Amino acid sequence: ANQKAFLGLNTELLAESTNISQKALDAFFKGKQQHTFEFYELGYIFDTLLLKRISDAVCEKADTRLEKVNRLTSWTFEHIALSSSYQKSFTESTPAYPLDIIERGHGLDFQISWAFAALVQQQGLATVLVYLPPDKDTVFPVLVLVFLEEGSVLVDPARGLVWQDPSTQKPVGIKEAQKQPKKIAQLHPQYTKSMGKAIKKASFRIPYHPL
Repeated sequence: ANQKAFLGLNTELLAESTNISQKALDAFFKGKQQHTFEFYELGYIFDTLLLKRISDAVCEKADTRLEKVNRLTSWTFEHIALSSSYQKSFTESTPAYPLDIIERGHGLDFQISWAFAALVQQQGLATVLVYLPPDKDTVFPVLVLVFLEEGSVLVDPARGLVWQDPSTQKPVGIKEAQKQPKKIAQLHPQYTKSMGKAIKKASFRIPYHPL
């Protein structure tokens, strides 16, 4: 059933993948294929299909990019929890891709942001991961910057928070956050003034699919 659905939804993708043979395709779904180029290419397409289906279902009939971001943020917060102290050792020692994190239902802070970014990208929205330098012994969450029609918005997926100005409810993007660091501490009980200062020294990484 998986193979039939996969073929039905990926005709164009597979047509462009001239390196994938029917033999490799059959072996992929039977779990008997060796780790070859074809195996990884099929894995990439299959993961992308499932991420797309989840993302489309969550964003169905959403009118704007911001609404899509809000829906995907809420979905991620409801379905992926921060790993407990018991789960962390397993989480840190086991390689995980965005789909693995979603299926497992928990992950480290940066893994949740990575999974969220992968879902957002399926809606054609550009994203970058935002890393803040630690302050003394404080490690800040990894944020996701999503580009909207005009400007951008910062998201903290692990806490289910799309950054919005408390007074105007307008999205807070990277420029606004760097200009008004004092407002950041007001956005969530776990945020601090030092987090607002750290935004000015943020580094950015493009989320990628490891396959």
